[in-house]
Amino acid sequence: MSGENRLPEVDQIAKPQDQAKADKYFVQKAEKMHAQKGRKILALKGKNKLVGLTLVGCVLGIYSYTMFSVRQGKMMEAFDKIPE
Repeated sequence: MSGENRLPEVDQIAKPQDQAKADKYFVQKAEKMHAQKGRKILALKGKNKLVGLTLVGCVLGIYSYTMFSVRQGKMMEAFDKIPE
C-alpha cells in the first residue's frame, strides 16, 4: 500500500538537463506564489491604514466636540452667576 502512494525516484545523474528544467519550473512557480502573496499583503496594509486613519479621525472629532461643549458649558455657568 505504501508503494502505491510514493512518487517515483528521480535519477539526478542520468538526465541532469531534465532535472534543471524541473528545478526552473518549481522556482518560477514559487516566485509567482510569493509575488501573489506580496500583492495581497500590500493591499491589506493599505486597507488597514485607511481604517486606522478613519478611527483616529473619529476619536479626534469626538474629543474636540467634547472639549468645545465643556468649554461652552463653563461659559454659560459664568453668565448665570451675574452679581446683583
